[in-house]
Amino acid sequence: MERQNKSKKLYLGCGKGRRPGYIHVDVCEVVKPDVVWDLNNYPYPFEDNTFEEILAYSILEHLDDVVAAMEEMHRIAKPRATVDITVPYWDSYGFATDPTHKHMFTEHTFDFFTGKADYSFITKARYRIKKIDRHYHPKFRWLPEFIKKRLKFIFKEVVTGLHVTLEVVK
Repeated sequence: MERQNKSKKLYLGCGKGRRPGYIHVDVCEVVKPDVVWDLNNYPYPFEDNTFEEILAYSILEHLDDVVAAMEEMHRIAKPRATVDITVPYWDSYGFATDPTHKHMFTEHTFDFFTGKADYSFITKARYRIKKIDRHYHPKFRWLPEFIKKRLKFIFKEVVTGLHVTLEVVK
């Protein structure tokens, strides 16, 4: 009987979150991940071109080196794999008040990994941006998108976070 090739999925910095079918990775043993690993240590304990999907929800802002983490996700992902990321927005209350947050993010942060940004030559990791969704503060959610986009330049905490979906380019 031929063994079926199953999709491999990875959830980096899973915390208490669980997703069926994913390999869960976290530094904290108490949350009982499948793999206990400090994501600031490179290389990650996975082979090249292994995963078809990688989740990195609310983890990149805590790591020492975002570029190194993105390069490592690129290495372990298969060509055309999906990398799904959530991060706090640069001027959000959540970003500013958490002392473990080390990095800020905007809608343009991930342009760096497309090869189109001024300093993209620093890394060879390439992604295609498939989608960027803004998470809005509840008091602004009811407004039309074009108004919310303008208000974010006037008021703090209009955008609280970003959900970015990338495709690995190899």
